[in-house]
Amino acid sequence: MTTADPSHYKMSFSTGGLFLNETLAVARLHVAGEPWPVTISRALTEGATSLPKAASQRRTLREIVNRLSTLTDMERDYLLTEADRGDQLALLWLATCRAYRFVREFATDVLRERYLSFQLDLPLESFDICLQPKRSGMRDWRASAPQPARSFGKCCFG
Repeated sequence: MTTADPSHYKMSFSTGGLFLNETLAVARLHVAGEPWPVTISRALTEGATSLPKAASQRRTLREIVNRLSTLTDMERDYLLTEADRGDQLALLWLATCRAYRFVREFATDVLRERYLSFQLDLPLESFDICLQPKRSGMRDWRASAPQPARSFGKCCFG
């Protein structure tokens, strides 16, 4: 299992959702202990995604592997053999939170608090409030204008 670098925020994730079907296909192709790039190559060869362009397939597979690699062998086995659709989605959300520090912190700082206080809506301002104090730790976003930040928040969480 790998985890995101705690020293900075990685904001390069794809906004294609959890990629449930594609993730299950890649997880089935992975051999425990095998380097993940080998799994990506096999997934490309076997057409694990239905995307038309090779570059899109590679980018999507890298994203899927980035998330899958955060799960333990036992978690991946459960994902494939026992989990129902709800549990599969929950495991993929967990993997996304493990892979991306900002998503994890947004979930624990904002989503959790809103849920516990029965505020079940998620205004875009929630994203901005969470993002603002973290910007200094975002190498790629230090100079970002507010508009890209709002677009990112809307795309990922709203």
